Amino acid sequence: MVIDKILEILPLVSAVAVGLKWVLDYSETKKWEKNKFLLDRLEQFEMLDSTKKIHKMLDWNKCKIDGETITDEILISSLETHNNRSTFTLTESKIRSLFDEYFDNLNKLIVLCETGLVDEKNLRIYLKYWFDIISGDKRNKPKEFITKLHSYLDFYDYDKVLTFLNVTI
Repeated sequence: MVIDKILEILPLVSAVAVGLKWVLDYSETKKWEKNKFLLDRLEQFEMLDSTKKIHKMLDWNKCKIDGETITDEILISSLETHNNRSTFTLTESKIRSLFDEYFDNLNKLIVLCETGLVDEKNLRIYLKYWFDIISGDKRNKPKEFITKLHSYLDFYDYDKVLTFLNVTI
C-alpha cells in the first residue's frame, strides 16, 4: 500500500525534478548569454578610437594624442561649457568631440543595463578603473578636472552617466 502510493507519486516527483533542472540549466545559459553579450559590447567599446584616446587622457596627466601633447590643464580648458565660454581651439574642439563620443557610447552601455540586456554589476566591475577616475575616487586627476568633467556631463545632459557613477552636482 505504501509502496503503491510511492510508485504513484514517483513520476510526478521525477517530472518536477526534471523541470527544476531544466529551469536551472536555462537560467545559467541565459546568464552566460548576457555576459557574452556584454563582453562583445565592451570589446566594441574598447576598440573605438575615442575610447582609446579618452582612456589614455584619463590615465595620464600628460600624453600624446595624434601628435599633440595633452595635459590636464588642456583637458580642464577643453571641458568648459558653452555657458562659460563660446570658442575653443582646434585641439580643445577635438578633445570635446572625443569626450562626447566616449560618453555617448558609455550611455548606450548604461541603457543596456537599464533594459536588462546586460548585468549592471558586471559592467561596473569591468569599467571600475575608468569609473573611479571619472567619479574622482581614484584621485589621479586634479580636483579641478573632476569638477569640470562633472559640470560638462551635467550641462550636456549626460544624466545617465552621472547617475550610474553616483555623482551629484
